[in-house]
Amino acid sequence: MELVRVENGNITVAEEVMKKLHDFQVMKAEMELQEKEIKQSMLKAMENNDIKSFENDFVKITYKAPTTRKTVDTAELKAQGLYDMFVKESPVKSSVMVTWK
Repeated sequence: MELVRVENGNITVAEEVMKKLHDFQVMKAEMELQEKEIKQSMLKAMENNDIKSFENDFVKITYKAPTTRKTVDTAELKAQGLYDMFVKESPVKSSVMVTWK
């Protein structure tokens, strides 16, 4: 089965392919939510019981304590005219974005 077909400059995607892509994205979102809930439960358990690490035959889980992060204030650098002196460009690979209606 051809996933994507181009004819006369127009792209055609089979309805079954679009449905499958949509279903995958819905399942992915559900699994990410479950993952977040499980990790939050583990975090609470580890914090409440002062456990820093847990390991079994399948997994090793390490607690990371809260910390602070230092960032650069790009708005201030731009305001002072210094931003362009230090900005670095990096290539970004091409991609497609799908927005469900």
